[in-house]
Amino acid sequence: MDIGSVVNLLVGLLNIILLFYNIFEKKKQNAYQVRLALFEKRLAVKDSIMSFISEVLISPSSKALDKTTPLLQATKDCEYLFGKEINEHVGILQRKALNLYSINSALENEPFGEKRDKIVDTEKEILTWFMDQFDKTKELFAPYLDLTKE
Repeated sequence: MDIGSVVNLLVGLLNIILLFYNIFEKKKQNAYQVRLALFEKRLAVKDSIMSFISEVLISPSSKALDKTTPLLQATKDCEYLFGKEINEHVGILQRKALNLYSINSALENEPFGEKRDKIVDTEKEILTWFMDQFDKTKELFAPYLDLTKE
């Protein structure tokens, strides 16, 4: 075997190595792009939930349906993007908002007295619960928004 054959063999081998390296890098880049796209969709859902909680706390007496409709639209794909705990969390938030709306409706017609005080206490409990949901939501979303994990 002469030197030219050896050089050609080494060049061919180097080309094969570079080809596999490029395939590996492309696969790694594609996986990162998929993770990034998933991250963006998940972050949008989290932001919608946080906005919903804020809206409920800012204006608890306004119509609950006005607030839940955008949340339903933003979270329609939850079951595909997350585990079941996020979907359950959204359902609980919606039910609590509807409950708060009905409490506020009851307050409008209730005269001052013991019954009204109980309704106000219930309203305070639900509003406090909504305040706690900021941290709960962050905690639930943390594993899904961690880009350091592969």
